[in-house]
Amino acid sequence: MISPPKNTLVYQKKGGHNLTVKPTDKKNKHYIKAINIEENLKITLEYIRDLGNVLGIVKHMDQPGNAVYKDVCPTDKVPIQNTYHNIKQQMASAINGHSGDVDSRSKKPMEHTIYFVVELSNDLGKPIITSVKNFSDLGKEVVEFPFKVRDLSIHATVSFSIYDMNKIEDEGLVASTTINLFDSKRRLRQGFHNLYLWKDKPRDLTFKCTTPGLPPDNEYASKINALLGRIDDRSAYDLMTHRAIKRQLHQYYVDSQSAFLEISLPIYDYPILYHENVYKNIKRNTLNTEYLLKKYEEFYCYPFSSSVKFADPERKSSTQSNSGISGARIIKFHDPVIMRKGTLKMRKEQDNPILEKYYILTRTNDDNIARGLNIDRETHKQILDIIEQPDFAALTQKEETLLWKYRYPIKYDEQYRKAVVKFLRSVDWDNLKESNEAIQILQDWNFDIEQAIPMLSVMFSANDLYEEGIAKHKCVEIRKRAIEVLEQEDTEFIQKILLQLVQAYRYEDFEAGHLKNFLMAKVVLDESIAHDFFWIVKLEKDNQENSEQIRHQFSGLYDAFIDKLTDIDPECRELLAKQWEFRDKLYSLSKHVGEADKVQRKKERLREAVSEGGKFDMTNFEPAPMPLDPSVKVCGIVPEKCSVFTSALCPLKLTFKVTEETQNSGNPRVDGDLYNIMYKLGDDVRQDQLVLQIMGVMDFVLKQINLDFKFSIYNVLAHSESDGMLEFVPNCCTIQDILKHNKPKSSSETHIGLYLKSSCYKNGYDYKGVFETYLDSCAGYAVVTYLLAVGDRHLENLLIDEKGHFFHCDFGFIFGKNPAGKNLWPPPIRICKEMITCMGGFESAYYKRFVDKCVDAFKYLRNHSKYILNLLHLMIHAGIGDLPADQSEKILTKMYEKFLPHIRDQEEVEKEFAGFIKESVNAFFVKVMEKFHVWAGAFK
Repeated sequence: MISPPKNTLVYQKKGGHNLTVKPTDKKNKHYIKAINIEENLKITLEYIRDLGNVLGIVKHMDQPGNAVYKDVCPTDKVPIQNTYHNIKQQMASAINGHSGDVDSRSKKPMEHTIYFVVELSNDLGKPIITSVKNFSDLGKEVVEFPFKVRDLSIHATVSFSIYDMNKIEDEGLVASTTINLFDSKRRLRQGFHNLYLWKDKPRDLTFKCTTPGLPPDNEYASKINALLGRIDDRSAYDLMTHRAIKRQLHQYYVDSQSAFLEISLPIYDYPILYHENVYKNIKRNTLNTEYLLKKYEEFYCYPFSSSVKFADPERKSSTQSNSGISGARIIKFHDPVIMRKGTLKMRKEQDNPILEKYYILTRTNDDNIARGLNIDRETHKQILDIIEQPDFAALTQKEETLLWKYRYPIKYDEQYRKAVVKFLRSVDWDNLKESNEAIQILQDWNFDIEQAIPMLSVMFSANDLYEEGIAKHKCVEIRKRAIEVLEQEDTEFIQKILLQLVQAYRYEDFEAGHLKNFLMAKVVLDESIAHDFFWIVKLEKDNQENSEQIRHQFSGLYDAFIDKLTDIDPECRELLAKQWEFRDKLYSLSKHVGEADKVQRKKERLREAVSEGGKFDMTNFEPAPMPLDPSVKVCGIVPEKCSVFTSALCPLKLTFKVTEETQNSGNPRVDGDLYNIMYKLGDDVRQDQLVLQIMGVMDFVLKQINLDFKFSIYNVLAHSESDGMLEFVPNCCTIQDILKHNKPKSSSETHIGLYLKSSCYKNGYDYKGVFETYLDSCAGYAVVTYLLAVGDRHLENLLIDEKGHFFHCDFGFIFGKNPAGKNLWPPPIRICKEMITCMGGFESAYYKRFVDKCVDAFKYLRNHSKYILNLLHLMIHAGIGDLPADQSEKILTKMYEKFLPHIRDQEEVEKEFAGFIKESVNAFFVKVMEKFHVWAGAFK
C-alpha cells in the first residue's frame, strides 16, 4: 500500500473511499476547504416521518375508532420499508370511509404512489426525479448530482418536492422543502437532517425562502435536529442513551403534528469550510485576448461573489471602491459558446456567464423529446408571464431556453396563441437544425394578425440596413408567413394599418419583394386606399431624414405603384397628380403669406392672393377631391372666410366650397356647402397623423364589441416632414370659450350644460341624446389619451361640438412629454373638473356611468394592448418626434405599464382605473397651469 505524502490528512467518507487532502490549521483547529473535495454531491433520502399528515390519510384523528397513524411511527431510525408492513392494516382502517383515498371501483384502500423531484439551486442543472414507489414501500434512495462539492457556491440550496401519482397533474404536489448546503458559519452540512415538509407549497429556492426545511421559528424542528446531531455515527453514547434520545425524538414527532423528510449528507472527519480563491497579481496581458473582447466586454470578479459583472478597465479605483469592489482584479477571458451569441448587450439579464453557458448547452434540440413534453402548472405560469411582456422586450437566456424547450406544447395549445413572436425570438438562428425546425413550426402555426404585425418589424429585418442579429434569409421566411396572414384580411382593415405597413417596407428584403407584391395587389384595386398609399409613400421617398438607400427603395416602391395604377386605373392616377399640384399651390401660397411681418397683414395678404384676380386666384376651379379626404370634392375658395392663426408658425385657415354631391353625402366634416382645413408650413404633423390613426384603430377595436364612444377622428395628412393639412370639426367650441360665454345663474346650472342646452334649442336636437354623446365621448377620450399619455392639455385644446361630441386636438406632445415648464406633474388622465360638474358631480349617477364606461373601454383595450404596442413599434424609424428609435423600447414599455399588466384581478383593475379618474380631476397643479394658459391667451 502506498503511504500518503507527508503533511497530508487521510479521512474516510461514510460509505465511500479514502480521500487525501492537505490539512489546514486555523486557530489550532483542523478543517478542510470545500474546493478540495473532488467527489460529486450525494444526498441519501432515508424516509418520510408522518407523511400521512400531508397526504391527508388521517383525517379524523380525534374521533374514537380511527387509527392514528402518527402514533405508530417507527421509533428506531431504520429504512421505512422495514416498519411499514407492520402498520399497513392500521393505515387501511384509517383510509376507509374517505372517498378521496379509496378506489371507487374496487372499494379498496388506494395506495399512495409518490416520487421526489430533487433540484440543486435555481436553474443549476436539470431536476433529478426519483423512482416511483408506493407509500407503503418507501426505502432509501441515493441522489447524486453531476456537480462536485468543490464547485458549490456559498448559496447552494437543494429542494425536495413530493408528488402523488394518484392525483391529476395540477394537484399532484404533496409537499416540498429546501435546505442550504452551507450553514451560517460557511460549513458544509453533514450527517442526518430532518426537514420540515410544507404541505401543498411549491419549493422556493430564492434567498427569502418560504419553504425552509430547517425553519428557525419552528420549535419542534429545532429540537428534532438538535437531538439528531447527538446520535450520528460519531456519537459515543451507550445503547440506553441512544434509546432514550430516540424516544424523545418520537415524542417530538407526535407533538409536532407535522411531517418530516429525513436525509443524510456525507460525513467527514473534519468540518468542510467554504472557500473561494482570490486571484492576485494577475498581469493585464497574461491572456492575449484583446482581439477577442472589446473594451466593455471584460469582467471583474472578487471573493465570495455569486455573479460576474461587466467592468470598464479605464474606471478609476475610487469608482470601484464606491461600488463595493475595491481591490478587484480585471480578468479577460473568451468563451466561444457565449460570444458566438452576439454582443453581450443582447439580453437584459446577462450578468452571469456561467448560467448563460448552462442554458445554451442544455437546450432541448431533439424534436422527438420536445414533442412528448407536458407543461406543468409552474411552467405554465412562467410561460404566460413571458407572453404577457411586450413582443419587443428582450428575453433572458432562461426565458429563451424555456420557450424553445416547450415549443411543441406551446404551438398546439390555444392559450399560448400570442407566443409566436416570443418563440421566434427564442430560436438560436445560428444553429442550422434549430432554425430550420423553427421555420417549419412557424409554417404550421395558426396565429392571428396581432402576432403577424411584429413579424414585419425591425426585430425581423431582412436587409442589411437594420441589424437585429437574425439570419436574413430566415427573416424572409418569417415575413413571408406574416404576409400570408395579412392576405386573409379585407381592404378596410389593411387601410386602417396602412401607415405601419408602409413603414414595414423599410425592413423588407427588397429582392424578394413579398410585402411589395402584397401592397401592390391591395392598393391599386381601391381608389380610397390608393390615395392614402400615394401620400404615405411619396413622403418617405422624399424624406431627407431617411438614408439614401431607404429613399431609393421607397422611390422604387412609388414608381412600381404609379406604373401599375396607370395600367389599371389611369383616372385615379390623374386625380393623384392634380392633388399634388394642389398641395404645391398651397405651399407657394403659404410662403407668399409668410413674407408679411404682422398677423393682421398676413390675413390681408392671404385674402388678396386667393381672391378673383389675385396671385393665387382660387375662387372657382374644376371640382377636385381634397387630399385630406378624397370623398370631399371642392370647387372654389371663400376668401372672406380665410384667415391666419396667431400661433408661432401662423398656419392658414382655408374655407372651400364643396360640390352639391358632397353636400348631400352626409360627411360630418362638411358644414353645409363649406369645408374648412388648416394648412401648416414649417410644422411636422406626422405625430398628429399617427395619434389620430391609433385612436381610429382603438375606436375600430371597441366597435367590434358594440362599444361606440363617439370619437371625432378628424383627418390629418402629412405631405412632408415640414408641411401638412388638418381638417376642421364644424360647429365646435373650446371649453375655455364655453366657460367664458356660458355663465350659470344658479347652482343647478353648469357652463357645459348651458352650452349643450343652447345647442339643442338652436338646432332642435334631443338633449338626452346629446348628453349621452357627451358622456360616451368623454369616457372614450379619457381612456385613449391616458394610454397615449397625451401632453400639453389645457382648455383651448379640449372641444365640444353642438351634437355633444367631446374631443381633443393638437397632439404635439405624447408619451408623457410636455412643453418645457408646463405640466411638470401631469395627472394620469386629462380631464377637467368642469366636465365632471356637468355630469352632476362625483356622487351623481351620471358620473358613475361615466366611470363605468371608462372602465369598460380600458378593460377591452387592455386585452389588445400588444396589438396597439406592435403598431406603434413599427413606427420607431418613421421620424415621429416623441418616438425616436433609440428610446422607443423605454417609451413603449412605459405605455405597456399603463395597461396595468401586473394586476390580474379584474376588480382590482376597475378599482385602480377609477382611482386614476378621481385623482386626475382633483389635480391641483393642472388647475394652476390652465389658469396660466388663460392669462397667456389674453395677452396674445
